[in-house]
Amino acid sequence: MEPMLEPIHQMARQLKQRYQIEFQTLILRLPSEIFDIIFTLSEYSTDDEYDLREHWSRTKPFVLTASHVCRTWRHIALTNSLLWARIYVVPPWKPELIDLCHKRSHPYLIDFRLTASKASLQFTYPTLTYRELVDIGRDAVEDFHNLYEVLAPHITRYHTISIHISVGIDFEPILKYFLDRLCSFPVPVPCLRKLCLQGHLNFMRKPGGYDRTVFSSGAPALTEVIMLYPLSLRPDCASRITRLHLNFGYLSQRKFHGIVLQCPSLESLVGFNGFNHELGPFQYLKPLRLPSLSSLQLYGVGTLASFQLLRMLSSSLKRPALRHLLVAPIRGDGLQMFLSDGGFAPKSFPALETLTVGSLRAPVMEWDEVQIVRNVYQCFPDIVKVTFVGGGFRDGLSSLVSLWPNLQTLGLRGLQEHHFRKQDMINLVIARREAGVPLRRLNIDRTSLNQISPQELDQLREGVEVKEDDEWRRLRRESEIDCDSEEMPDRIFHPLQYQF
Repeated sequence: MEPMLEPIHQMARQLKQRYQIEFQTLILRLPSEIFDIIFTLSEYSTDDEYDLREHWSRTKPFVLTASHVCRTWRHIALTNSLLWARIYVVPPWKPELIDLCHKRSHPYLIDFRLTASKASLQFTYPTLTYRELVDIGRDAVEDFHNLYEVLAPHITRYHTISIHISVGIDFEPILKYFLDRLCSFPVPVPCLRKLCLQGHLNFMRKPGGYDRTVFSSGAPALTEVIMLYPLSLRPDCASRITRLHLNFGYLSQRKFHGIVLQCPSLESLVGFNGFNHELGPFQYLKPLRLPSLSSLQLYGVGTLASFQLLRMLSSSLKRPALRHLLVAPIRGDGLQMFLSDGGFAPKSFPALETLTVGSLRAPVMEWDEVQIVRNVYQCFPDIVKVTFVGGGFRDGLSSLVSLWPNLQTLGLRGLQEHHFRKQDMINLVIARREAGVPLRRLNIDRTSLNQISPQELDQLREGVEVKEDDEWRRLRRESEIDCDSEEMPDRIFHPLQYQF
């Protein structure tokens, strides 16, 4: 019987071996178009700065790794130009790799980002000492002109340029060199949509600062500018800017006023730190007419200066378009001074929907939290969404029962910082429902949500939808603030820059 069954067993073994091989190579049967999509998603899914550092520093770029797997993947990686169009650079520079990306990305537009900071070096070289990191940084500064020579021929094809220089290691000459070259760039840059220049520059604080025009030859497509220095823009470029970020610490109020007046098409304005030199009120300046401004974020500008700026914006238009507002921190004394000076006219911001406010930590804030919340309500009575950042408003939560009748969404962040009483949230949800003004959604950041027990969550969900959401972190990432997103508002800015 065995001799008769042997041919059958042999055929079974052959079939099993054949199907095992086919199963192992099944992924190679996918159409190249599917691989194109997978590779592109893998390349462009790393939006977080730290993901990008690891993506470009600790390992090879994804496109290079994929091209070394097999002949099929290599062909797909080399023929998909879009995979090479995102260039992220950290010290030490690799001009040959950057030049390769320029060539293989043709004809796509390029997104370029350069980060030079102590943090990026520590991330790339976790085992090196600080002295060794300083040596790497010094070599990068000395070799930066070679890097720029690689970039310059392709800048006309750049879609975004982002330069982030942080303190810790002296990278200031890099940004100074780059600024000089951008200001004297000989030809227009027709494709540039976004320009981001961030870093600590001592020479900017000297009298006269840096009075030069960026891309003096023209940048007709530029609409987004994140420049933390008082640089000048061509009038035709400034008139098209829709998103502007400025470091007020390098500006007087008059200088700020002059810059913004050149940008009548602004839709989003973000300001960091208190104004330099002049601390006088805004009402002595001409009105700012920004009919399209829908989003305003003010970080550490000072409560009084922030609300005076808001009043100037509202008084210059019959119906301001402002829909989203962030003010951090809120100081009770500064807000009270503003209200004593007249506050806002009724219905100053009829389109305002969302408000995000940050508080200082105790013992800096000594004002009654309930009164602060009531004063904020007096300024903005018709909003439908409010987010409180930090535990400074813990005791003011009870006052929300009778405030903001149109409120649908309440956001809370940093509850664990001040031993927030979870029962207060439950009582608030119940009290508003009984008062006929129920909340629809409660947004809580992940860390705070982990502090709430399952039983407390069940109680909350009986009256309101509870979601994990961090409005503060999202806004700060969109604003490209160069600091740890887990830090609270009073640790973002220098303490001396807190104003009334």
